[in-house]
Amino acid sequence: MQDAVGWLLAHDNRHGGDHVADAAVRVWEAERGRITGADKQHLAQVAEIGEVAGWLLHDAARFREARATLAEAHTLARLAGDGPLEWFILDLIAMIDVHTGRAGEAMAITDEMLTGREVPGRVALMARVRRARSLAQAGDRTRALVALERATGGLQDSIQANDPAFTWWIDTTEVGLHTGETLLSLGDPRAALPHLQRSSAASRDGGRREFGNVLAELTALVQLRVWREAEAPLLRLEPILRAVTSSRTRVRLRSTLRAIERDAPSWLADTAHEVAAAG
Repeated sequence: MQDAVGWLLAHDNRHGGDHVADAAVRVWEAERGRITGADKQHLAQVAEIGEVAGWLLHDAARFREARATLAEAHTLARLAGDGPLEWFILDLIAMIDVHTGRAGEAMAITDEMLTGREVPGRVALMARVRRARSLAQAGDRTRALVALERATGGLQDSIQANDPAFTWWIDTTEVGLHTGETLLSLGDPRAALPHLQRSSAASRDGGRREFGNVLAELTALVQLRVWREAEAPLLRLEPILRAVTSSRTRVRLRSTLRAIERDAPSWLADTAHEVAAAG
């Protein structure tokens, strides 16, 4: 099981979740069928596979399946008594709710996480980021910015000994990305742009994460109609598109490319058409 999980996640980091989501679901269903009793270690292992399958389904833009899988995995993690895994799965469900515009449900989940006993600092930070995103979707600028400020402040604190291993990815780049995305949701691309540019500049793995970060920068530039500056991130996407097939990110890409082809000067619209053809 652990070998399968490792391989699936490595593929996702490099190429996106589209081509491995079905494989993850098959592993999840097979292991779930082997549950025979109250062996907590086995329940936690199966819950972890469900968490991975849910994340990959999300990246493949199969959001309904992703949420259902994560909800079941969360139940197994709770039965196993695995608090850190429970927190992680709750965060992923909130992530899907933010992505699909279910702000109220995302806020309810983050409330649960932030009021839980002995929630480690990095888990609380993660919940505040999701909360900021959901508040922004609801149009509550003041509370969204307060949540972001608290998350950023928490990032400056030393990593705590009780932080779960899964919080490794919560760094300055990630928080900066979500700060920019929150400001975009609030209709303020000018304020969002510096945060998104820094996150984009820090992402150089050629994989799924770079795809998302560069695209976020490009989206802000297109909203600002800063066409000369938009050319560099647009061209940077071309080689990434040959390697990464994240449907979740490509949906946003198509929307951004349509805006370029509709509103930008012809020289940039032609480049956007060429980039679209590369993928």
